Amino acid sequence: MIPDIASGKISIENLKQMGIDAAVGDIKYLIDNAYIFSDDKSYSNSQIFELGKRIAGGTAEIINAGLVTYGMAKSAGSISKRITGGLAKGTGNVLDNANFAQKTYGSTFSKDGIKIYSDLAGKPINTVDDLANALKNGTIKPQDVPIDYIVRDGNTLILNTRSSQALTQAGIPRSQWNAVNQTGNQLFEDMLTGQLSRNGLTSAGTPTVRISGGNK
Repeated sequence: MIPDIASGKISIENLKQMGIDAAVGDIKYLIDNAYIFSDDKSYSNSQIFELGKRIAGGTAEIINAGLVTYGMAKSAGSISKRITGGLAKGTGNVLDNANFAQKTYGSTFSKDGIKIYSDLAGKPINTVDDLANALKNGTIKPQDVPIDYIVRDGNTLILNTRSSQALTQAGIPRSQWNAVNQTGNQLFEDMLTGQLSRNGLTSAGTPTVRISGGNK
């Protein structure tokens, strides 16, 4: 049942209905067999009342258990989706065959990038080499360097060219990169479109990049 809940085949409404159906079935059983209890002197009114309470209580337990199971299964499904989709930190395997959205990159980070990495390191991090060295000596951890990517037309494209080059220079395999799936995020989708257009690339991107002057 849990896989069906996680996949969405069984909804919370379905579970509630299952509980209601179980309750209705129990009540119908009592009604249909009322004559047995009334004819059988071994069943007192209090015993029949207690039986009804147990059935009602059991039905409530079924419903509660179902709701708990639903929550757990949906959480498991969400976690599974994040892991397979590369949304969780450290799931860089999705980038093994990823390409870049630009042909060249500047060695110096943007002002925002410089501030972020310098704050993390506690010292100035201005260039790709600076970040690579900080990664090598452990001042900055791979998980502190998010690598945004988008899947377009079946191609996985990296958006953070400089950060990815720093990770590569530091000898950190892509399997340990902090890959962040931005597919469907319009801001990043527009960013990707701009990068591809400026570099004359298709959605296939390019497997290699080279350093140039300026901030690309």
